[in-house]
Amino acid sequence: MRFITRARAVFAICLLFSALPSSARAQLCFDIFEDLTDPSLSCADTFYFVIDPDGDPGVQNFGDSDTGLLGAEFDGFDLFDPDDPDLAPPDNLLEPFFTSTQASFNNDAGQISDFTITQRGAINLGARDSTIQQGSYGSVSRITFIPFTTDGDTDPVILDLDFDFEFTLRDPSENTGNGSALVGGGASIFDDDPLEPLFDFSGLAALDLEFDDEPEFFGDFDGPASSFEPSGPGIDDEFDIDIEFDTTFQATPGQPLTLDTDTFGSIFTDGFESGDTSAWSASSPDTYLFTVSSSDPTVRFMFDTVAEAQDINYGHAGSWYEPETSGQGFLIDIQTSDQFMFVASFTFDTFSPQEGGNIPGAEQRWFTAQGNYSGNRAVLTINQTRNGKFDDPAPVETLPVGTVVIEFLSCTMALLTYDIPDLGLSGTIPLTKLLADEICTQIAEGGIVLAKSEKSKPATDHEQDINYGLIGAWFNPLTAGQGFLFDFLLDDNFMFVASFTFDTISPQEGGNIPGAEQRWFTAAGNYAGNRADLIIYQTRNGVFDDSAPVETLPVGTMVIEFTSCTTAVVTYDLPDLGLSGTIEITKILADEICTKINDGDIQVKR
Repeated sequence: MRFITRARAVFAICLLFSALPSSARAQLCFDIFEDLTDPSLSCADTFYFVIDPDGDPGVQNFGDSDTGLLGAEFDGFDLFDPDDPDLAPPDNLLEPFFTSTQASFNNDAGQISDFTITQRGAINLGARDSTIQQGSYGSVSRITFIPFTTDGDTDPVILDLDFDFEFTLRDPSENTGNGSALVGGGASIFDDDPLEPLFDFSGLAALDLEFDDEPEFFGDFDGPASSFEPSGPGIDDEFDIDIEFDTTFQATPGQPLTLDTDTFGSIFTDGFESGDTSAWSASSPDTYLFTVSSSDPTVRFMFDTVAEAQDINYGHAGSWYEPETSGQGFLIDIQTSDQFMFVASFTFDTFSPQEGGNIPGAEQRWFTAQGNYSGNRAVLTINQTRNGKFDDPAPVETLPVGTVVIEFLSCTMALLTYDIPDLGLSGTIPLTKLLADEICTQIAEGGIVLAKSEKSKPATDHEQDINYGLIGAWFNPLTAGQGFLFDFLLDDNFMFVASFTFDTISPQEGGNIPGAEQRWFTAAGNYAGNRADLIIYQTRNGVFDDSAPVETLPVGTMVIEFTSCTTAVVTYDLPDLGLSGTIEITKILADEICTKINDGDIQVKR
């Protein structure tokens, strides 16, 4: 960002940092933001500096010293703490003296339709016997966001950028040899290079009554977006400033963009005499607002915590969901040797609840998808399987019904775009990994490392201790078309299961999406060794890709015992439904990961 500043303001800031020893300097925002690759940061800082009449700068922080200096990395703080003797403000520092930054979001049907970065700050200083005195505040933030469309359209969209700044400037020149109050603000948007922004806005407002009897504007503040008025009748050295700047920006759905915002205020004076009772300020009693939205009703936003997309690896396998549609989700299995991906989606019809069949849940629906991936992107065929019966070898029918594209933005975030044309369903869903761990990151950084003592115990003839290689899709070949997907959180010995099955009678009709005979269950709980004892849940009353509330109730128990890296036995009991039994299952996408963990060739960090 660029700012036009006055020579003496720059001089004062340089003088401050040259005068202070390194031990007296806290880490300020421009130090923190030196790492231009970090996608998400928030920082607020302030400082106060004085040179006494003998020309000696203060060197101690706060207290009774002449100098106070503080930097912070997160949302807002007060520079001085009146309850802490070591942080007591000098008498000439008047309240408020602070700075802060925060973000807020508006939701539309569970998705973010716009977001605002809010920054505030204020300086109010009183006179003291000094040669130079300066106070400043600054707030900086960075947020990486991804625009997408609810209908899955990838054509460029128009984003609206609205900046609204309200602040006050009061000049101390009547009581000093020189003095001025400055406030600046700016924003930039970039894709992969912060030094080459796609959009840039910055400006400065200054009040120095020695040169002009009203505020002056520089940069993008100098134009029709700026207005000012005296703070009140009879006040000729204080002005309320209003900056309103609106523009548009073209963006490509799915392309990560980073918004940097920066605001600051500064007061510089010299020539004060002891006993002067004047005061002056540069402050934002209201706010600096940076808002990103779109007049296109299909545009939504999600937020990223990494600088660039993450190539798919085995650590992406597991359960994923959108927090705003909790109760629905996806389980992903990955076979890295063939760059093959299998996905199961558990969801609902487009209206709910519905009744019918022997097992409640006629509104439940599930789909599977499979295909190859490359880099961070998988393009898969969506299939729907119908006409099966619960834990029964009755033949099923599986037909392609659409396509899905999954783009992994990080190890824990993805963007899923689906299209089921015959059902008139399409859209984009931002996904978060449900059981997040460090495996994906470790693989991306060149390997998985753990002490030998924490490797999995090798399998015997009849049992296999649970390890990360067991994540994925499992089924019984005799009941093909039904199955299970497993996910684990190793640090907590926790297991999550989704079971995709049918009612005990089939086929059934009803609802807007065919498949009224489909049923799905989830199960969760802890494991030890090769055995997991889980509670079975059924989730009902949801609506397809909608934030409508759901009801999840326990309905039974499940025990899973792993007998090898590719075989296991599931024992279930659903007493209220009169269903119980044992199912021998096999891993669908078998690979060598489980075996290599057993042998110690892959060591998983815990």
